[in-house]
Amino acid sequence: MGYRQLTQIQRYQSFAYLETGISQRQIAKAMGVHSSIISREIKRNGLTSGYAPEQAQSTSDQRCSNAWKMMKRLSSLIRWVDGQLMDEWSPQQISGFMAKTNRICVSHQWFYALIWDDKKHGGELWKRLRLPCQRRYQRQLAKNAGFGKIPHRVGIDPAMTLTYRQEYVKAISNEAVPDVRMLQEWLATRINTLPPSQLTLTDPGFKLLSHCTEKANAPGSPSAWLQVFAAFGLEL
Repeated sequence: MGYRQLTQIQRYQSFAYLETGISQRQIAKAMGVHSSIISREIKRNGLTSGYAPEQAQSTSDQRCSNAWKMMKRLSSLIRWVDGQLMDEWSPQQISGFMAKTNRICVSHQWFYALIWDDKKHGGELWKRLRLPCQRRYQRQLAKNAGFGKIPHRVGIDPAMTLTYRQEYVKAISNEAVPDVRMLQEWLATRINTLPPSQLTLTDPGFKLLSHCTEKANAPGSPSAWLQVFAAFGLEL
C-alpha cells in the first residue's frame, strides 16, 4: 500500500480514535490505511500537547502550498523551461542549471513529462530533444559544424566525377552538389604553381586513352591533359 495523506474527514476520525486510547495500529486497521500513515500524520502535523485535527489540516495545507510541486505549475516557470528546450537545452542541463543557480532540485523526468504533455496537445517541443543515437542528428551536427565540406575536391575516376555534374544535379539541387574536378582539370589550374623541374625527361611519345564517358561528356578533357604534359616538356 503506497503512502497517501489523510483527508480532513480522516483527520477528525483519527482524533476520535486517539481519544478512545486505542493504538495507532488499531486506528489504521479501522480506517483501512497503513499504520505508518497514522504514525507519520501524528509526527508531522501533531502538536506537542497532542493531536488537533484543525491544526493538522492547516499545517498540511500550508506545507502543500509551499511545496515545489506547486511552483512547477507557474506559467512563468513553464514558459522559461519551454524557451530553454527550444534553444535545444536537454532536460538534464535544465535540471542541473536550476540546481546550481537557484538551488532548486527538479528531476529531469518532470521536464520529459512536460514535453510529452505538450506533444499530446500538438506541441513541437519533442522535436527539440537531442537524439544522440540517431544518425540524422549526427549528420545535422556535422553539417552545421562544416564537417565533410572538402574544398577543391578532385575525382580520380572520370565516370564518377562526371556523375556529380550530371546525375546528381538532376536528383538534387545544383547548390547541394559539391564541386568536383577531374584530375587533369585540377592539374591544369596548378601548372603555374609547380616549381621548375630539374629533371630532363625523355619523351617516348605518350598517347591518351580517354574514358568513354569522358569523351562523350567532357570533350575539353584532352586539351587539359595537353597543358599538363606540355608543362613538363612532354608531347601528348
